[in-house]
Amino acid sequence: MYDNTTLLGRLVVFLSVEAYIATLLSRLETNDGRFWSLLVKVNDSTATVDAIISDQVCQRDYLVQVR
Repeated sequence: MYDNTTLLGRLVVFLSVEAYIATLLSRLETNDGRFWSLLVKVNDSTATVDAIISDQVCQRDYLVQVR
């Protein structure tokens, strides 16, 4: 699945891939109580990227924002 949109003036691209969280890079953070986010290192067996997972992980198929 591929989708893109603009959020807060920035282009955001959503992709669906099979991958796993290899490393946690931050603590679970709440952003003024509105949503939570977590910085992780994601691996799909071919490459590793830093990404942000937000509370939308429970709401959508596209879960991760790559940094």
